[in-house]
Amino acid sequence: GTVRTWDAVSGEPVDTLSCYEGVHGGVLGIAVFWDGSRVLATSTDGSASILCLDESRLMARLEGHSTPVVGGAVYPNGERVITMGKDGSGRIWDTSTCKVLAPLAGEGKTEVRIFPNADHVAVGGVDGRVEVWRGRTGGLVAEMAAHSGRVTALALSTDGGLLLTGGEDGCAAWWEMPSGDLGAMLVAHASPVLCCAVSSCGKRLLTGTADGVARVSARDGRVLAEWHVVAAGERSSAGDAAIRACSFFSDRHRVLLVGAKGAQIWELPAAAQAPMAAAPLAVAAAAAAAAAA
Repeated sequence: GTVRTWDAVSGEPVDTLSCYEGVHGGVLGIAVFWDGSRVLATSTDGSASILCLDESRLMARLEGHSTPVVGGAVYPNGERVITMGKDGSGRIWDTSTCKVLAPLAGEGKTEVRIFPNADHVAVGGVDGRVEVWRGRTGGLVAEMAAHSGRVTALALSTDGGLLLTGGEDGCAAWWEMPSGDLGAMLVAHASPVLCCAVSSCGKRLLTGTADGVARVSARDGRVLAEWHVVAAGERSSAGDAAIRACSFFSDRHRVLLVGAKGAQIWELPAAAQAPMAAAPLAVAAAAAAAAAA
């Protein structure tokens, strides 16, 4: 039930915050408020917590889901958040009162992302469909048959003009927003896509999978880099290699990958088919030795 912040340069922990006061549970998802002062942490006990990073304290708990809360999203002004339960239910919350403003339309929802201007909300479902709703009025804008199984990952570009989707079918695709027109299907993975991210320039697309494969693709579908975060000999079970969360750094040349083995920072050279180095140093040394061989 803890959230830890890290120094992105040194890799050292900065602070550890608890989501509970006398109660224990696991953290399943993190969403950072746009001003960087708070985080929304979703938990196994059906609650979500708002944590203040500046003061290292629990600010509020949002309670009401009957199943684990697997993810959430924050409105740009910080006044509202959305939480998603494992049962597919969604709720929109007022962060000042900690009250539910409205349930998210429909059932069987798995992922949600709020557009940078809050005009639209993208929602993925267990049926493989992705819906785009108006963020203020709730009207349906677009609907895409994105995947053959449940939608497991969504990511938006910084301008909100591109939506990247990933599914348990191993496929990933990007879509023009808010029209919902297909931009391109990416090369399929051999296992479910668990996370995805779009670089700040919108030209690089990152996907992470259940079998520990990370891939950076161009918008035309070309694979720019691909690697496995855990060597085959180091895996004791299938879940050991899974990449649960991923993101680009603002410089677009580094990516953060989070999984059962912890957090790793990988450096992406400008023109190469695989990363040159990574942190922690043990991984970096192995990658450098492989590159030299």
